[in-house]
Amino acid sequence: MRTGSWTMVEGVLLAAVLEALFVPAPAVAARRLPLVPYPQAVRVASGAVDLTRDWCVAFDSSDSSDALAARELVGEARARGWPWRLGVGAGKPRVLIARRPPRAGETPLAIEQGYGLAASSERIEIRAPQACGRFYGVQTLRQLVRGTDGHVPALRIRDAPTLAIRGVSDDVSRGQMSTTADFGAIVRRLAYYKMNVYQLYLESAFRFRVPAGARTPMLEPGELAAITAEAARHHVRVVPIVEGLSHQNALLADPANRALSESARPATFSWWSAMRRAWNGGDEPLADDADDFGRSASAGGATFCATDPAARRMVIAMLDDVGAVTHDLWVHVGGDECDAIALGRSRDAVRSLGFGAVYAEWFGALRAHLARSGRRTMLYADMALRRPDVLERLSRDLVLVDWHYDPLDTFATLGRLRSAGFDSVIASPALWNWRSFHSHWARALPNIAHAADAARREHALGCIVASWTDGGTETLRSLNWPGYAYTAAACWESHTPEPAASLRADAVQRYGVNAAQLAAVETMLADLAPPPQGWWGRAFHARLSFHARTPRWMGVVHDLQGKMAVACRALDRLAPHPRATSDAALLRHSVERFRYLAEREIALDRIGRRLASRPGVPEEASARELRALAGRLRTLRADYARLWLATNRVGTLPMLEKRLEREQRELQAAATEAARGTLTCADPVVTDLGR
Repeated sequence: MRTGSWTMVEGVLLAAVLEALFVPAPAVAARRLPLVPYPQAVRVASGAVDLTRDWCVAFDSSDSSDALAARELVGEARARGWPWRLGVGAGKPRVLIARRPPRAGETPLAIEQGYGLAASSERIEIRAPQACGRFYGVQTLRQLVRGTDGHVPALRIRDAPTLAIRGVSDDVSRGQMSTTADFGAIVRRLAYYKMNVYQLYLESAFRFRVPAGARTPMLEPGELAAITAEAARHHVRVVPIVEGLSHQNALLADPANRALSESARPATFSWWSAMRRAWNGGDEPLADDADDFGRSASAGGATFCATDPAARRMVIAMLDDVGAVTHDLWVHVGGDECDAIALGRSRDAVRSLGFGAVYAEWFGALRAHLARSGRRTMLYADMALRRPDVLERLSRDLVLVDWHYDPLDTFATLGRLRSAGFDSVIASPALWNWRSFHSHWARALPNIAHAADAARREHALGCIVASWTDGGTETLRSLNWPGYAYTAAACWESHTPEPAASLRADAVQRYGVNAAQLAAVETMLADLAPPPQGWWGRAFHARLSFHARTPRWMGVVHDLQGKMAVACRALDRLAPHPRATSDAALLRHSVERFRYLAEREIALDRIGRRLASRPGVPEEASARELRALAGRLRTLRADYARLWLATNRVGTLPMLEKRLEREQRELQAAATEAARGTLTCADPVVTDLGR
């Protein structure tokens, strides 16, 4: 039976193709080991290594990092049921984690982070000049343990990263914030993929000593200190992002701080107020068109007054607050999208001195303050790139973060910044996880690849991928890991890998050696093109509208329905590794959301056609369809809450649940009207959002 451009036969064929494409990990091991990132040089020798044996893990230093790495390696093997242990067993094969002197001609980066790994049937050795490199060598061995059935070929690995900085910027400021335990799990998992920077985008979601608005939840100083300490043990730097000029809606809305803003009054529009209206049943399902970035005079309430000494003192106090618990040599002060300083209280200074002078003087003062305690200032580069007078005046010892989110952008601006004298620049792509319930990987992965390629080409410090939660903070941050893993591979390897290869290897690491079907599902989600509406979240939360859909939109939803049916069968057939059950549940939830969206749109199209042909007639069949959809949405809401609370504090979950509950009530009310014959067909000219 044909439904749009999808047939049941085609669905069966797709399933068969996916199974053929993603062969089991043991077969892959003979060609390409399931490692993320993939080592620079792998030489396979004769023989095989039986990882299931009683291996003893020893290390030849008193370095606590080596001891931690050895314990985690033993724990990894024991989780597979293999009897590995710490200590030197007489006459037993063993794993040795050992120092070695630097080699002639070795680069500083290879000395600091590189390693060698040699595995034979009787011995496994990991050697590196420094503890960080030995730690990374252990992560590779852990991935071999996790990613095989217990046997790998005898091999030699020589490895080092191509980019010094490989990191993640994590927006925890809009209501979805991890528990302390989950923050610890995040930094350990980043280290597993050899990532070494974790930026926490805070805005006012930290317990500053200054009045910081009513936003909840907040990260307490003791919690940030604990996260920083756990990260340091795993060679990950925690770099806080404190917005030092713009993007401070909640903080500057506090009556105690309002006079410090450019407009001396709260912003008239923000993501927070827009979402509250949506959650409270307003007509706007998502804040898609919110001008939340300080581009208008009304948004000056989200920007500190750049000529107010009291505002500057407050920002410096905030920087000191986070610096007191993180102790990293870098502090990120934001600085993006600050156009409002030309429109508010600083307008006269901008007119007389120039925008660049006012902007550079403000951030120059923050830089000077941080420099007195031996710290370097990180700053977003967009204002410098858009305004030549800013670029001219900024101190050249700043670390500039060059962010571009267009998948087609090649980050040529990195070269422009380098030519202008900035030696420390970092490329920053994005996960495209905002305004939706699942990342738009078809946009994000090319964005990441171009950023990493440009960072290597322009000799940048590295690449930091950004996770943003604008538009409702709905995408569960635990769903970000495919993008993080791809960033890790793109930044470490000498050439950016194909997304499919990286997703396959990452699926093995997260789901276990029999992960072919789950890798296929993730790849299928990564290949989904954005809908005509631009955002899957916008399509999911669109208000109910009963009318015949456009042929283009129906083609999209029929394809989506068929693909998600295949995905559900794959998820039903294969049980993941016990360690990966939470990731599999997240994947299932996204698939079910996509499937619900497709089947709801098909039902609304069908019901709309019935209403157009038979207005005013009771339709029990339509009522049953709508009740069934309401029931499925109820289940999705319960699953979402469970998944949220598994890793996050309550935060804005009640508001997100309220939005889903409202949509559920609308379906139930429409079912009642359909049964009575009072449901009406909508005018597609008025309600059409590309559908």
